[in-house]
Amino acid sequence: MTAVVLSVNKVASFPDGGGHFWVYLQYALGLRQLGCDVYWLEQLRPGRDPDRRAYVIATFQDRMKQFGFEGRTLLYDTVDGQPCFVGSTRSDAEAVLRRADVLLNFHYAIDPRLLACARRTALVDIDPGLLQFWMSTGELDVPPHDCYLTTGETVGTPAALFSDCGLRWTHIRPPVCLDLWPFSYEAQADAFTTVSSWSSASWLKMNRNGQTVLVDNTKRISFLDFADLPRHTSQPLELALYLLDRDPAGQARPRQAEKDAEDRALLEGHTPPTSGGRAGSSVRPSRRAWRSRMPGSATGRWPTWQAASPPSCSTRARAHSCLMVRECSGSPRWSKRPRPSRRSTETTGATVARRAISRRRTSTRDACSRRR
Repeated sequence: MTAVVLSVNKVASFPDGGGHFWVYLQYALGLRQLGCDVYWLEQLRPGRDPDRRAYVIATFQDRMKQFGFEGRTLLYDTVDGQPCFVGSTRSDAEAVLRRADVLLNFHYAIDPRLLACARRTALVDIDPGLLQFWMSTGELDVPPHDCYLTTGETVGTPAALFSDCGLRWTHIRPPVCLDLWPFSYEAQADAFTTVSSWSSASWLKMNRNGQTVLVDNTKRISFLDFADLPRHTSQPLELALYLLDRDPAGQARPRQAEKDAEDRALLEGHTPPTSGGRAGSSVRPSRRAWRSRMPGSATGRWPTWQAASPPSCSTRARAHSCLMVRECSGSPRWSKRPRPSRRSTETTGATVARRAISRRRTSTRDACSRRR
């Protein structure tokens, strides 16, 4: 049996980010269906709260157990510059790496000592364009791999507007485990939908006129470019956003908290027009947002369109809150319960949009082009 180790990034430490989790889980499940023996390798993010750390580890291990990966997860911290594994020794973890036929590495800043234990390595680029930018500008020092895979269509081709970093890139497509993400069709599902995070501490260092400047690299800045789009198209649009409500008196700077409030006010202020037939939008802020019905929850069912209170919105003082934006032509339309045939949740990420977008990709592109 072929043994594969997946080295992933920032999954266990972000239990609320189901979309991020599913990106890597699709690979793990797909490889296992092909008959591979799959292991999960991940470095935990540093944290000061021991209770939070215990919660993060327990939540992650429970989820992996539900998917059949119990005993095949290798979590580690970096203590005094050395990998320190959770629930196992470093020698045991390195033995797994040495037995593996290949290490698929999604963690661009992986410890080179762990990478060197593997017999064959492949870097998997799931941030096309950004990864090459980080590498070419020296922001990331990616250790050498045996081969380089990318989900980017133009990476390493003449059509790319960025460097190939002197590497030969093999193009792949992101996998989807169809057993868990089956296609379902509903004729009345007319809206373009997406579920997304809103803001994060993501910045690009760029050189402009000889000066280094920081450029916002978040979903927020991209969404704001199209904040007025609903007024220019009759196409129904739906956004379910994972917003941050940072406490001005907390660890975040007051300016960050002010920005959060401004963004919320902007989205909530998109009221539909009273006449003229032009498209408008409606916003329903709520802590009763899309719940992650992950296996291992009280129901043990797969994600569905069901309104409930996620842990992230109900259990912490500096609560992350969720916001749903329903944008439609004429008066706002709200369903008491979202359509159950759309299998998604606040934590399923960008995958949720594929079914709707695939049917109307051309019209969306045209609408966006008109807006620009």
